[in-house]
Amino acid sequence: MSSLNRSLLRRDGYVILRNVIPAEELDAMREASEAILDRQREIWRREAGPDDPPGGEWDTRPQPRVSDMERLVDADTARAVELWLREPVLDVCRELLCLPEASPMLMTMMCNPRTDHGPAKWHRDIHPIDMAPLRLLQAEILETGPRYLQWNVPLYDDDVLWVVPGSHCRLNTPEEERQLEEDPRAHLPGGVPVDLKAGDGVVYNNCMLHWGSNYAPKLRRTLHGGHAVQAHPRDIGFARHLSPPARAAFESWSRRAAAQRDLTERALRAVLGRDAPTFHGALESLLPGAGPAAKLVLTVFLCKAAQHIHQLKQPDFDELSPELRLYATYTQPFMLNWGASFARRFTDAEADELWRRFDWLESRLLADTIQPVTGLQGSPNRYYQNELPEPVAVDEFVASWSG
Repeated sequence: MSSLNRSLLRRDGYVILRNVIPAEELDAMREASEAILDRQREIWRREAGPDDPPGGEWDTRPQPRVSDMERLVDADTARAVELWLREPVLDVCRELLCLPEASPMLMTMMCNPRTDHGPAKWHRDIHPIDMAPLRLLQAEILETGPRYLQWNVPLYDDDVLWVVPGSHCRLNTPEEERQLEEDPRAHLPGGVPVDLKAGDGVVYNNCMLHWGSNYAPKLRRTLHGGHAVQAHPRDIGFARHLSPPARAAFESWSRRAAAQRDLTERALRAVLGRDAPTFHGALESLLPGAGPAAKLVLTVFLCKAAQHIHQLKQPDFDELSPELRLYATYTQPFMLNWGASFARRFTDAEADELWRRFDWLESRLLADTIQPVTGLQGSPNRYYQNELPEPVAVDEFVASWSG
């Protein structure tokens, strides 16, 4: 990966690479991916309700997606997972992420629907209800670089994805804001198609405005993945089907995920113990070389992790909104949310006290009124979506522990 491509990612938010899957390997990759899809379609058929069409989600979704492809692989289809470990994919991510560490977090496939569903909404893959305001995330990207990147690698020619170049490092313009409010499914000024031939790939920053321009019945089998600097915890039983180097890589990432969970716990217990040196050390260990913006985002993510732990301990958890329940249980390691099993490391009393220690920061992330989510994901809520009205610093949060 050249410095030119690093510059393109920083400037535009995406880079197109040709022949990620060489032409002579396309047929084998298509065959493996179709076999995996057949297994997923059988699951959808079994899960279909009495009022659903026979194919279940395959017949109804605007973009049927095979999630967690690794659950469905065997020795004959392992290449569909090993794609995310091969050159140039893994090497490119190591070059482009903020640390020279990259592990697959997302391994899925996007497919065409059975009927025409038209365009999706323009959006950024940002939901401040469990992340941070967009401006803070962008400041981290500009300071340190991204810690998560996504891929589309189509097995057939694909121009469904559109992007607004450069939007990953700025807020919506007034013109974009108006159009997103009026019709988020219409063409957005400045948007360009990502025209990929079979086997090409695009790696992109998902903070960028992007668009599924047309979910139509035209054949689509696009491998969709993501790599992060934090390793994703997963059952690696599927690795027995992979080549020895790939199996060893997943075993290594599994150990790294365990170490990163321990670092997250260390940071949270430092908050409980009002131990500022250990807290700062944990931030540095979670993201070595992080600057002030990156450390602030890490601290916001720790606030969200504390919130999730607290929510999961509540007897009325099932009465929370579906959105809050989803975010509390959804494992997102690059956001330091390690899911329900991680929450069990803390007692009920510790969870209550930990959440109280984050009161100062939480109060600064919340507005007095419901905030719109124009161009972002999730439903309107009280969290500041784009930027905070007053600056916040990690040292101020640490100082609040003695208040």
